[in-house]
Amino acid sequence: MSLASITALLEQAGTLQHYPPQTLIYMEQEPGEELYILLEGEVRCYRYDVKGNKVTLPFHSVYDLFGELPLDGKLVSYQESCESEMVCKMLRLSSLRLCQLASQDLEIANFLIERLSRRSRMLSQFSCITTASSLSEKAALFIYEHEEHFCSIPIARTASMLNIPPESLSRVLKKFRQQGILSNEHGAYRVLEREALREYFDFAYYGG
Repeated sequence: MSLASITALLEQAGTLQHYPPQTLIYMEQEPGEELYILLEGEVRCYRYDVKGNKVTLPFHSVYDLFGELPLDGKLVSYQESCESEMVCKMLRLSSLRLCQLASQDLEIANFLIERLSRRSRMLSQFSCITTASSLSEKAALFIYEHEEHFCSIPIARTASMLNIPPESLSRVLKKFRQQGILSNEHGAYRVLEREALREYFDFAYYGG
């Protein structure tokens, strides 16, 4: 069964919601009563670190599932805030209802496991990026893991995700250009030597 077919089934048990750009969908520490499935558009999830800085979390793609999952009837809080980057079409679904559907339908159960596993991998990878020891290591690992997004979003947003000043990131990217790793034509970056990025981080340590 395709992802589109699965989400069509889930729509019958959930609520479709459209969000205008820059709309807060939920806030960190609010009770996590519903999960969200992104059907169209783009969202930004973020949390605040111990110093009060806003740290953007990994990108969400269409059919990604996010929001916390209450287990055994226990209510947990959202561990992040989420807002729409552009017009978004979302499916809101009770966590309990989703668990019930998964227990009745193997395809939905597999969908839930795959989506949650993907989210866990993304958060683990991003944790490695944000805790890297140097700016070059952070930038190289981010570009290596998220090349498509890096080449399509403003540098200021990349800097925000890495929690570093834009001017510091610009200096690192200039170094990468001088080394022939990146090119920049009319403001658009392109990765020329992908494997050269690995020289800046311990690929084995990061699970490569």
